[in-house]
Amino acid sequence: MPNSVPLQQSSLAGLCLFIALTGIAAPRPMDFLLQHVPSIPAVLILQASITRFRFSNFSFLLMVSFMVLHALGARYYYSNVPYDEWSRQWLGWAITERFQFQRNHYDRLVHLAFGLLMTWPVQEYLERRELTTRRMAPWFALQFIVAMSAIYELCEWLVAILLAPEEAERYNGQQGDWWDPQKDMALAVLGALLVVLSVIVVRARRSATLSAPSD
Repeated sequence: MPNSVPLQQSSLAGLCLFIALTGIAAPRPMDFLLQHVPSIPAVLILQASITRFRFSNFSFLLMVSFMVLHALGARYYYSNVPYDEWSRQWLGWAITERFQFQRNHYDRLVHLAFGLLMTWPVQEYLERRELTTRRMAPWFALQFIVAMSAIYELCEWLVAILLAPEEAERYNGQQGDWWDPQKDMALAVLGALLVVLSVIVVRARRSATLSAPSD
């Protein structure tokens, strides 16, 4: 995929620029840096993939899109992403009031997006590396999402133990919900499952079309 290199390099550069811009006058700089601890290895992996593996442009842009969502949440430590202000400005009404939310749900959106946006790249990697069969790759990608979601929640738990209570609450963003980790994981799995089922349906239809006798 020789033509994919410029696009992927420019999109990764754009991501790094976006992360830097979101850090300007961040409300809590230390919280901002703490949120971006996972971003460093993620960006390094994306950079290495351009030359060592070369994801398709579609997969690469999916991963960059997820990182953009994370960077936006990191600026406001997730619980305070002002989407109500944005919706009032663009739509004339507040999302929280319209849907009668009891909390800021941006973190829920990002966990759902993790499943929706990261499952396909993982599946692509498994298939092209021939680490499993084409039929099983979507299901192994689903298991990857489950595992990574669990690991992330365990890391948040460790942070909660190490930090002061107020700092831990800001970082974890539970907003008083004791079932927050389980709900976050469930949304990530839901997103991944939607992708896996879509892949299965599309491939089944394509296979049926190819095997149908022609007139």
